[in-house]
Amino acid sequence: MPIRLLLFLVSLLPGFAWSQNHFTGSWEMNLPEKNTQLLLEIAEPERQLLYPARLTIRCDSFEASYQLYFARQHSRQIVFSKNKYPEAEAPIGMGNLMSCLNGSLLFSKDLKGQPQLTTNRTLCNRFGYRLKDISEYAPNHRPLAEKVRQLLQVDEWILAKKDNKPWLPKAAKPILPIKGWAYYGITDTIFVSAKTGSMHFNKNRDNDIISLQVNGSSVVDQVDSKKDRDDEDIVLDTGLNIICLFADDFGKSHPAGATVSLQIDNSSIPMDFNAAENMAANYIALRVFRRHSEDEQTRFSQFDPNDPRYQYSFIKRPPGPSANNLITRQNKTIGGLISRSAELTFAIWDDAVEDGDTISICINDRWIVKGFPVLKKPQFIKVKLDPGPNLITFVAENLGSIIPNTTVLEIIDGNKRKSFHVETDLDNNNQIKVLYNLQ
Repeated sequence: MPIRLLLFLVSLLPGFAWSQNHFTGSWEMNLPEKNTQLLLEIAEPERQLLYPARLTIRCDSFEASYQLYFARQHSRQIVFSKNKYPEAEAPIGMGNLMSCLNGSLLFSKDLKGQPQLTTNRTLCNRFGYRLKDISEYAPNHRPLAEKVRQLLQVDEWILAKKDNKPWLPKAAKPILPIKGWAYYGITDTIFVSAKTGSMHFNKNRDNDIISLQVNGSSVVDQVDSKKDRDDEDIVLDTGLNIICLFADDFGKSHPAGATVSLQIDNSSIPMDFNAAENMAANYIALRVFRRHSEDEQTRFSQFDPNDPRYQYSFIKRPPGPSANNLITRQNKTIGGLISRSAELTFAIWDDAVEDGDTISICINDRWIVKGFPVLKKPQFIKVKLDPGPNLITFVAENLGSIIPNTTVLEIIDGNKRKSFHVETDLDNNNQIKVLYNLQ
């Protein structure tokens, strides 16, 4: 019976209801006869689409916990990230055998009306994706490794809802391409100006079934990537957008090899299941931040921060005693603007991951904030400008999990907005020059 039909029939059971976010919380499975316990903790999602999570496995003497991400494909299904980053593993490490768990979790309710998640795996041990062989383990660990692989690859998982309390990760691992750190299929944020773009479907020699969504809305649903398709136009929201490409061949065929590309701002950004970091993955997520349109109502007046007419004005006031030697590092000017308001709002967030970055901000001779944590969720700070030139300095207090310390800053004055990408380390600061024009 097709899975979607089964889910529809289940939904007709008495007392059954879907909620907007019924995945968040703790889920568990206990198999006393196999000496096995599973605990899955799921955090609040980003835009109801991307769910950070932690999976804890206890199987005989094996005990491990992994950070991973889920992408919500629809209201009843979330899809595993290919990689599961180990927080701890003992006495053996599973390596890419964790890919045996790739696939999805299906939400339903049992006959008593209790929520549950059921695994629906995809094949990943053939067709060019080599899994670690049990023979590669030490002889005394092979029986345990085989039992854990059986748990990951074959055993049915039915996880019961334990509670609705969201998982609160202390510090999520970076969500960056494989060259940077642990990679969950979620790419670095790209910044665009255009409101519209198109998705181009590259013809694929395999009969891969794929789906594509923009901000949770379907662009194509379970189509054959081998067939020719016209480009699909898309419209982006102002601010953050999430584009998800799903491989839907769960349990039916080898890993997907499809590729689609976002065509926007005269650029082409691929989402490619053939790339080494995406081999055997079930989704690729692309974050796209669309800048606010800069028309007459939303544009700050600009000036060249390197214009010699402004240089003396911006450096004539040395930092006061409160600005310690942190700002004696090398300073890089990343932009300048003219404001006609005495007060601005700074929106500050981390566009990649919440990895423990903290910054300090100094305006002229005074600190505005010190040791300010940079979170995924935007935080807002109101600042007052002096008449004339103002020099805003961004100082890295620490570097979080990866170097450098990266922050997105949006300066807001009513409808006027201007975004900057701030990148600092323990040797270099960033500076923005703001000219407060009383006229």
